[in-house]
Amino acid sequence: MTAKEFFKSTSFKCIAVLLSILLICGILLTICNALFKVTDQERFDRVISEIYGQSVTTEEVKLSEVETKFDKGTINSAYKVTDDGNYLVNVSGTGGFAGTVTCWVVVKITDNAVSGIGNVIIESTQGETYINKIPSSAFDFYGDNYVAGEAYDVADIKNANLTGGATMSMTAVTNCVNTAIDFIKSQILGEEIAANPYADYTYASFIDGLKSSHAVNTDGSISYHLVINPVELTNAFEFDVVVSADKTIASITMTVNGSTYGFGADADSKVSSLVGATLDDVKAKFTDDTFAPNSDVGEIFTGASLTGTAAYRAAAFALANYDNALANAWTYADFIDKEATSYTVADSSVSYHLVINPVELTNAFEFDVVVSADKTIASITMTVNGSTYGFGADADSKVSSLVGATLDDVKAKFTDDTFAPNSDVGEIFTGASLTGTAAYRAAAYALANYDLAILLGGNA
Repeated sequence: MTAKEFFKSTSFKCIAVLLSILLICGILLTICNALFKVTDQERFDRVISEIYGQSVTTEEVKLSEVETKFDKGTINSAYKVTDDGNYLVNVSGTGGFAGTVTCWVVVKITDNAVSGIGNVIIESTQGETYINKIPSSAFDFYGDNYVAGEAYDVADIKNANLTGGATMSMTAVTNCVNTAIDFIKSQILGEEIAANPYADYTYASFIDGLKSSHAVNTDGSISYHLVINPVELTNAFEFDVVVSADKTIASITMTVNGSTYGFGADADSKVSSLVGATLDDVKAKFTDDTFAPNSDVGEIFTGASLTGTAAYRAAAFALANYDNALANAWTYADFIDKEATSYTVADSSVSYHLVINPVELTNAFEFDVVVSADKTIASITMTVNGSTYGFGADADSKVSSLVGATLDDVKAKFTDDTFAPNSDVGEIFTGASLTGTAAYRAAAYALANYDLAILLGGNA
């Protein structure tokens, strides 16, 4: 067949038709791809909208510019919903049965303040075998029970029979929600949130730091009220513990029994077996510092090893942190520059050199203060006047008006323990209320910490 005959043949016509079809199809596919292509952003927006519960547009929060690690959770990503001003937060919460739980949490905003919780959806877990038993209604609890200024407590969810037996997994979810709220408040809205005063203490994970407290007694012992986080299937426990100056348990009482299903009903009396224990005695019952429940504890707290573990964790925290608790027991510590402040003790009097932090527009002030055995100001002198713009130039003589004052006298000039500048102080320190406030803060610190200073014997 010649070339001319081939181009006139039926075979060539078929090939030409097929090539034409392919060409047309290619053109059509190109057009369709351009028309119907889903970009990565569009795909992401669809996922976010499904989580949020409706179609929305978002803008990402730059996490490199904010704090992302909190006591009981870590922020992975966050987005502002531009449609309504709410936020969608991806957060991993601690406290699960085997590890963390990661959730998407919708935080509602009204008038530049957190006003509620929207959808809470689990994204992933680490070995939470019971998490699928949590009923869907449990996730509505957060939106239905939001109270401004209050953190969610998994015990409330458990009391509402909404954990499905997965108390620890639900704890991690709750920590996700609380962490998301704290993140939005502190990092986005600029609010101050309560810091955990025990965050840097040994065994800090054992306790709820915001609900626990301690005080130093005049004999050198330390009294703790400790809220112990749930141990596996339990609710939170509460203990009052006294550690004596020789670092042994002087007393321990369980004030709230977090045991469930009837376990630990008679555990109160067994808690007293810890009286006299040292930290080494307590640690000897466990293989490592996680203080995981075990049979040794179960033998003491028969049938209630989780309750026993909570008691041992309370004892361990109290004993391990005796020195920390003592060093951080100073009242009004935020008034002073701790590193630059010193004190001595002699003849039942305490002599302080106090560097008072700037008050609003001022620089730092310095005062020498002596508190006598009757807990009154024996003398007070301003050695460095931090006043600016000429205010407080004649304030030195007015500082002496505090001689003879008690702590109650000093506190009476203020509405609360922040000792914020006010007109009452301004009347005494005419035209220099900030200088007067600094003097009153110095007097308050010196008076409030007399017993602790006597106990410790000085640092100069």
